[in-house]
Amino acid sequence: MGNAIRVVNAEMLLRANEKIREDRLSGVPTDTIESMVSALARDFTADDIVAAAFRMCALAGFVESGSAGPWAHHIGDDDWVIADHALLRAAARAPLHEAHSIMEAKFAPDEFLHIVLEEADVRGRC
Repeated sequence: MGNAIRVVNAEMLLRANEKIREDRLSGVPTDTIESMVSALARDFTADDIVAAAFRMCALAGFVESGSAGPWAHHIGDDDWVIADHALLRAAARAPLHEAHSIMEAKFAPDEFLHIVLEEADVRGRC
């Protein structure tokens, strides 16, 4: 197992996610990493942005695997997903280790879901 990927501020992933969404809605073809960098470069270090990118890719893999359950909903035939903010907040702090490539970064599903539950606002819900 590689070195641990640093924990990042959850606001980074929330802001990056919003920028990715805005760029996709604009219809301008933009790479996800490019969107993240444009959203974060003014306020965060390059090391923080790299860590956030690893974490967003690991989250994408988690959702694509079907492991997110009710925390993520696929929209139509496109690859759009509505993700609960608890997923993004958990992705910011869940244990994650370096992989051979950013696309191979993965969270341990059971451990990650436990952190999602900690991050979820479930007050008053059954």
